[in-house]
Amino acid sequence: MKAKISLIVILLIILFSSCDPHNEYRMLVKNETNYSININPQGIIVNPNSQAIVYEYFGMGGPGSNGYCEIGPGNIGNIEAEVQTHPELVVRKKLSSMDNWVYTKQGNSRKGYRVQCMAVINNSDIIPK
Repeated sequence: MKAKISLIVILLIILFSSCDPHNEYRMLVKNETNYSININPQGIIVNPNSQAIVYEYFGMGGPGSNGYCEIGPGNIGNIEAEVQTHPELVVRKKLSSMDNWVYTKQGNSRKGYRVQCMAVINNSDIIPK
């Protein structure tokens, strides 16, 4: 009986120590303008001087582990920003370009990573049509 308990404990230690770490990946848009910004195709509204998550991934592996921001699955590859209720204005910063995203990464390979990619929209990014 004692040998069975010892064997179970050893198997549990091996099981939990061999698991891949949990990773988190978030893409956020920070709005530093005087206008509400609509993020399409998600339909997310980012109010002035606030930020919103436009894509999240939780799990093993996943996007962002390569050291740069990656476009998430589905329609996020077509992501764009527009000024809400002001059709005479456009956001010139292209969110579909990974050059406009800032990559940060915390953690390690043993405990997992927390990756964040942020695009900041400023008043200077909004121009007349």
